[in-house]
Amino acid sequence: GNKLPLSNLDLNKMVMLLKNPDQLKLLQSTKEFQDLISENKFRSLFSDPEIIQSLKKNDFNKFLSNPKLKAFLSDPKLIKKFIAVQKKLMTIDPKNESVTTQHLSLPNTEL
Repeated sequence: GNKLPLSNLDLNKMVMLLKNPDQLKLLQSTKEFQDLISENKFRSLFSDPEIIQSLKKNDFNKFLSNPKLKAFLSDPKLIKKFIAVQKKLMTIDPKNESVTTQHLSLPNTEL
């Protein structure tokens, strides 16, 4: 089928970076991130208490076996958006203050 290989998604790295408040702030101001969080599947993923809990505990097996994550990962459009955010994330330098940040509130996303 049309599925992208999951090796493109370094979820561990993504989670580690999302735990860094400076990088998270910079990321939240990007168009790529805005595109991704406008998706309901993404919002439901990160508003799920079970998912939040498994990420807090670094329980990646539980996170990766969550049905909402599986639904998210089976949507090629969402995968593309996720990869775009991930690429953006890799280019973000928290020490680079020239990037303008605007605070954006996500539903229950304290990781």
